[in-house]
Amino acid sequence: MTKTLRAMALLLVGVFAFAFITSAQITNTIHKPIIGSVVNYTFFVASTTDTALATTTSATSTGMTGYFDTNGALDNGKLNIAGAEKVTFYFGRSYGGGNAGNSQFKVQVSDDGTNWYDFSKLRGADVSSTATSTYTIVASTSTVPVSLDLTYDTHVYARCIVVETTDGTHACRATVEY
Repeated sequence: MTKTLRAMALLLVGVFAFAFITSAQITNTIHKPIIGSVVNYTFFVASTTDTALATTTSATSTGMTGYFDTNGALDNGKLNIAGAEKVTFYFGRSYGGGNAGNSQFKVQVSDDGTNWYDFSKLRGADVSSTATSTYTIVASTSTVPVSLDLTYDTHVYARCIVVETTDGTHACRATVEY
């Protein structure tokens, strides 16, 4: 073998070895809505004809029975937040069989829709306040906007969890800006 052929063979072996060592696998590609669009989502909805849009017990949004909405998309309690610029949740508590209890809300995020993690950077109306992982509405009827601080995070899905103390009707909605 000539020196040129040997050099070319070594170069090809090196290129193939580098390609093999640095290979990767794309496991999932999530398509986000159009940039500049805004999506409103209501959790704890049981069907396209559900008018309650809330729960009267402790609940996890992905624990609700899924259904196909009027656009033919499966609604299973997971909100697609892939590529979101801003996400604001609206936690609500209203009178429902009494008003002595509390409604504690929590948001969880996931990259695959199966494994969920508490999101510990919820920001209330006071943006200078310390971020938290839960937000509680105490014995009142109100709706509170709480934003996700996505400064250093990227997630694919979000879900809403509410823990009821004593009584009440609990609602959870979100607005996502892309």
